[in-house]
Amino acid sequence: MKQIRILLALLLATVLLAVSARAEAGFTEREPVAIYTSEWLPYINGRGAPLSNDAVLVSLVALEAGYDLEWRYFPFNAAYDLVKRNKAMLAFPYFKTEERASEVLFSRPILEVVSQLYFNRQYHKAEEFGKDLRRYRIGKVAGYSYGDRLDKLLSAAVAFPSERDAIAGLLNNQIDILPITEEVADATLERYFPNRRQLIQEIPLAEPYKASPLFLIAPKSAEGEKLINAFNQAISDLTDRGVISITSRELKRYRQPDFAELITAEGYPVILGQTKKDEETTRYFTLPNGTQVLVLQWSQRIQEASHTDRLYMNMVDLSRVLILNGPHVGRELYVKNMHIHLR
Repeated sequence: MKQIRILLALLLATVLLAVSARAEAGFTEREPVAIYTSEWLPYINGRGAPLSNDAVLVSLVALEAGYDLEWRYFPFNAAYDLVKRNKAMLAFPYFKTEERASEVLFSRPILEVVSQLYFNRQYHKAEEFGKDLRRYRIGKVAGYSYGDRLDKLLSAAVAFPSERDAIAGLLNNQIDILPITEEVADATLERYFPNRRQLIQEIPLAEPYKASPLFLIAPKSAEGEKLINAFNQAISDLTDRGVISITSRELKRYRQPDFAELITAEGYPVILGQTKKDEETTRYFTLPNGTQVLVLQWSQRIQEASHTDRLYMNMVDLSRVLILNGPHVGRELYVKNMHIHLR
């Protein structure tokens, strides 16, 4: 992310210099225009924070089109209403639907994102969700459209004022299902609910949702049409020159891993790691107390319920871990469950 931020900053500086040179050569100065948005992590940062990578991308397009953007923060539904009534000239980002296309103008796509349906593992299991999801309590963000396919599920959805409130509702069992963009879910959980992020999981769908584009919107007016045409030409020119690329922003981290440290246990003052489960063919490594690990695979005994409270075998059962520091860093070893202390 840091490298992307540096690259976008350099690109922005390059476009600024080019536009400045055009102005010195006698070309018309850039025209200021307000763009309405709201916090939508990670695509749009909050008010007062540095511009996100995607906001910088939109600023690049604006500069190429001959405009200077002034970022203003309003709720998304209010910003949409302002554009619809020709009270605002530009807003971002929005999904395109048939209804919206009859009310406002849409630019060429700026980026593509993937939405998913999420549930709370505290109250449900993934396998219980079938094809018909209408019997579950579904949530949504007020004034928000998720695209034509997802919107069909949301006629009776519980509305929340923001993604943060909607995820809190899912965590607090106010709803059973929440549609939300992958990266938005990940970023919001990381920012506001880091200790409970593993409770939220995607519903496995037979037909996963495809990437959907996000757009700039402008009013259906002569001025709005002029603005959208300029931005579309800028997007086309920047793409042709290889400055920008409209690609799908799919989340690649499918699950949050379990980080842990290894600790000694009563009767076991030394921690041993095994190369194999078979005691006849394994080699043993001594692991210092406090070694940091990533749990790659929990043992079957620790994942399943026991029929007795005599849990010695569960304690000495072996889970597979990746050593993250110390003398054996990089090794994958089996260690006894009683030595694994989650962080």
